[in-house]
Amino acid sequence: LSATEERYREEGYRFVRDFPASVPLVEADPSQIRQIFMNIFLNSFKAMPDGGTISITIRAEKEPEMLKINKRFISIRNPFAVARDWLIISIRDEGCGIPEEYMGKIMEPFVSFSDDGIGLGLSIVSQLVRLHRGHIQIESSEGSGTTFHLFFPCILKKQGGDDKSTYY
Repeated sequence: LSATEERYREEGYRFVRDFPASVPLVEADPSQIRQIFMNIFLNSFKAMPDGGTISITIRAEKEPEMLKINKRFISIRNPFAVARDWLIISIRDEGCGIPEEYMGKIMEPFVSFSDDGIGLGLSIVSQLVRLHRGHIQIESSEGSGTTFHLFFPCILKKQGGDDKSTYY
């Protein structure tokens, strides 16, 4: 995040972080997580061509209630995710938002609503989140910005003294 923050600060972007003092562990590939963040940030930069604020919030929740698909939300659920404890990373921009008619299509490959995109960024985000046994939820409305909620299963220790980590 620091390298991205430094690079884009000169272009008028500001990153606001809200991170807890301690964060539960998740099993993740660092390069794939960087790819997820970068693809979401690139969409935020396109939505705010004159600069703006990107807020990143991290929290942990037990069995969070996933929002249902409606006019402002889309949830991509992973049927293989069985965790009870989740690390939730929310990335919000102040951009133009996503029109309602596009919400159901934005995660599909080769779907782009900009002139300079090929439509793979959010499709890659969706696939990488699924590979990490997670969920992604997008909250947006035209003119009000967009929030990506990334849900990753936390690693918990097995009961009974076994020191191996696994997903519950």
